[in-house]
Amino acid sequence: MVDSVFQLVDDLVNERIPGDHVYLERIGEYVPWSQVPALEEKVADWSKEDPVIWNVGMGAAASFAPTLRRLLSERINDLYGPYEHTIRVRLTPAVAAGCSAAQHWLAVEVLMEMAQAATREILPPLLRELKQLASEESYRSYGSKISDKLMFQALGREYVEIFGSSDPSVQWDPDYGHQPRTSPLLQMVREGYLQGKKYLLLVENLQVPVSLDVLAFLVGPGKRPSIYQQNRWLISAVSRDVCNRSHRIDQATRQATSSRWFNLSSEYYHAPVLGRLRPREGAVLISEALWDAANSIHRKLRIQEQQQRDLKFWFHVAQQCLYYSVLYHPQRKPDALFRPITKTSRTSPTPVVTSDELVRCWVAEGLLSSSVASPTDIPAAAASKKESNKSYYRSAYEVGEVVFQALQEYSLLPICPVPEDAATGASKIAEGVPGLKELAELYDLDDKGKQLRWVSFLDGRGRHVSRGWGEQTPIIPREVAMTTLVLRGHTNTSIAAFHFHKVWNSHLHVLDLSYTKILHLPPGLCQLVNLRLLSLRGCSKLDTSEDETPGPLSYLENLEVLDINSVPLLVLTREDGRNKSKLHFIDLLGSKISTLPSEFFDGMSSLEELILGNCSKLEELPHSVVKLSNLLVLHVEGTMITNFPEDTFEAMQRLETLKLINNSKLSSLPRSLSEAKCLRELHIYNCISLSLQDLWKLLSYLEDLYIETWKALKDIKIHEHRNLRTFSLSGPCIRRLSLRGCSRLKTVNFSDDLRALEDVDLSGTAIEEVPPNLPNLPQLRKVHLLNVQCFKRFPWHQVVRFPKVFYLDDSASDDNQFLKIHCQQRTCAAENYDREERNNTAQININDPGLFHSFNSDAANKLVKEGQFLQHFIVQVKPRSVRCMEPKNKSEICTKIQKQSPYLDVHSFEVSSIVPMMKLQPKRRHVEISANNQYPHGLRHLLSVTKSIFIGMILLSDALPNSIIV
Repeated sequence: MVDSVFQLVDDLVNERIPGDHVYLERIGEYVPWSQVPALEEKVADWSKEDPVIWNVGMGAAASFAPTLRRLLSERINDLYGPYEHTIRVRLTPAVAAGCSAAQHWLAVEVLMEMAQAATREILPPLLRELKQLASEESYRSYGSKISDKLMFQALGREYVEIFGSSDPSVQWDPDYGHQPRTSPLLQMVREGYLQGKKYLLLVENLQVPVSLDVLAFLVGPGKRPSIYQQNRWLISAVSRDVCNRSHRIDQATRQATSSRWFNLSSEYYHAPVLGRLRPREGAVLISEALWDAANSIHRKLRIQEQQQRDLKFWFHVAQQCLYYSVLYHPQRKPDALFRPITKTSRTSPTPVVTSDELVRCWVAEGLLSSSVASPTDIPAAAASKKESNKSYYRSAYEVGEVVFQALQEYSLLPICPVPEDAATGASKIAEGVPGLKELAELYDLDDKGKQLRWVSFLDGRGRHVSRGWGEQTPIIPREVAMTTLVLRGHTNTSIAAFHFHKVWNSHLHVLDLSYTKILHLPPGLCQLVNLRLLSLRGCSKLDTSEDETPGPLSYLENLEVLDINSVPLLVLTREDGRNKSKLHFIDLLGSKISTLPSEFFDGMSSLEELILGNCSKLEELPHSVVKLSNLLVLHVEGTMITNFPEDTFEAMQRLETLKLINNSKLSSLPRSLSEAKCLRELHIYNCISLSLQDLWKLLSYLEDLYIETWKALKDIKIHEHRNLRTFSLSGPCIRRLSLRGCSRLKTVNFSDDLRALEDVDLSGTAIEEVPPNLPNLPQLRKVHLLNVQCFKRFPWHQVVRFPKVFYLDDSASDDNQFLKIHCQQRTCAAENYDREERNNTAQININDPGLFHSFNSDAANKLVKEGQFLQHFIVQVKPRSVRCMEPKNKSEICTKIQKQSPYLDVHSFEVSSIVPMMKLQPKRRHVEISANNQYPHGLRHLLSVTKSIFIGMILLSDALPNSIIV
């Protein structure tokens, strides 16, 4: 009988290795199968005839691609190494988004990595300058283009002749013929680094098709990947389609040119089809993915300084969390798609578990708890309590989120959307987990039932994950020692007649009855004295109004999580809140509660998250809410509350997040809100009666603000807030927004539904960029960005329209007198002209022309030549570093320039003559640059649509430069 993947994985991770041996050809010996390097046999077979392997993962979802990338590189090194050089390249997400320039960026990145490996530790000035230039261009252009300067400096003119450029007009440049045919850096790599040396090239996370011809060009004809010289390339792509399209690009290029570089055969595009792995191979792959996930968890938590655990500890945490997740994995049917775990399914009718729910189950079950029961049990994942605002439970949940993300990243848990043939660790393990046909089996299993630990029934079909743990769980004879029972979405009529009392035991920690059709709470619920999590989410038929008093909830003194989301007919009494000193999460979203007992929260000293969402009949909060001194998150949504008790927030010294959503009658917030000194995040959505005018004075510690506007809210002004760092805005009615002087504001987000927004002022903030959708908003007419000293890039390549007035100045002060005069004059001229033609005015005063790296030829055509935007602009580039004192012989220099000028249309002007000239000629497109900018990076395409250029010869401290106008 062939062992299941689940059994094999469990044997591997717990080092219970079967004794059978297999022959390992590389060393010519028989070894235990568990000691054979992962996938060695397959890699040897794939690489015999193909020097290039494309790693496209498994199936359409490219499952296990990161783990396969590591295993392939290790096996290639074992089989054909050791390699003198391993070059590892990973394109940034910004570059990956710019398809047209991706292959040029790939060539530059590979060249720089080769050159850096050749120089070992010390970078030569040429390479250092190139890396700095490439990093700047990649970021500032959003990966949309690569400049001709960078291509010539890195690759040389021959590369541009063969593969072209992001800018086709570069070959018309007068300096084109003077560029070196082969760059010094490329020549050094070919003649020194690669000469007589064996190398392995690893390209990671390729998201767009590229031509491998560019890589063949870099290494030269004699150093291409070859099964004879053992030079190998391993290219990891996000899908098989990327590999196929890359092949088609090379085929098309080969037909269009006779260059000696293009003779790469189909062996350079071999993407192995993993197909259906044998159980042992699947088990090894899952085990290796668990180690990768553990590495990721260990690395992230070590950076965050939350944990000091070793790698093996996190491996076992990841393993147990993965096993537990199988409980929520739907049973496969021939015609059914795999339903993924997702974070946002609160309103979905389908019983899909969310990441938050799953993490809470992990914590409640002890997988991320605070104590170690035994050396083999799962120990703590949360740090011990410290003198900080972070609580024990909050730390555990944050660790759980890191674990969840790592399991997703390495294909152990699915990510939405999931293709039909998606393979994950959970789906593979679920195939071998023991099944249960019906609920009655739970109390008919007799001695076999002692071994059950985690049990679930989804869609009427059950399973239990219990292998290897029976001996670790204290067993009461003839009783089922379960710690988790999941009946989520169980619609079978047998649940109504199920004898819950026969399976209740003091060991049960998690009881999930969500989305079932139960009418009343199960009898004997009060016996579950160690129950930590109770989920009644989505039990739409549940009615507690006729339950006896005190109800069963009042006896659950160890309860930590109470999820009664979307239970409409719920009555909570004073007794239900009794004995809840350990409760730290309660979700009442969607209930029809009209009142809560005044003492309801009295005993909830540990409560950290309170969700009162869509409680449409709730008119007031009980006064006992003021005693929630450990509360971290307060979510009040869809209620009829008009105000909070005045002293609500006095004791909430640890409150971090406040969410006020769709509370139509909420008119004010108490002044005690200013006492919540840890409040960092505030959400205000559609609170139509709430006045925001004086609210910001109470929130001096606020860092993240999220606002969804309503009809009466037309204007938002938040000036000089000292701590605000993130601002998000949505809603179709808001017209004006001013965040002037919020000096720590770095991130702004604007929703696409801001259809009425007209004026935006972000002056004096610390933002580095604006969202791409801001200039494209349909009614936007004015944007002010004065004194934005951190501003680095603008999404010109994504702009399809432009505000009528746009002012950007990254200088040290937003009270620059010349700028104010200029803006006033320019605005008047533009407004007069706008009566006849609907054109735009842009004034940009910057210190670095790199802001225009994303202003490519498409942007020039779309916005200026073919469009009706940017018909009026003045761009002034004046670096701070070259501003100096006014020379004593200023008048003599001006006279000399005028006399020696050979052009009739070249003049020298004083400051007093410039502003009137701008007023008289509002239609022109004008650029001013300093002579100190020897190469104004990024201005190439802007200058192509410019009508006049100002070249400053001497920069003065308090005035415009004496200049040449062309």
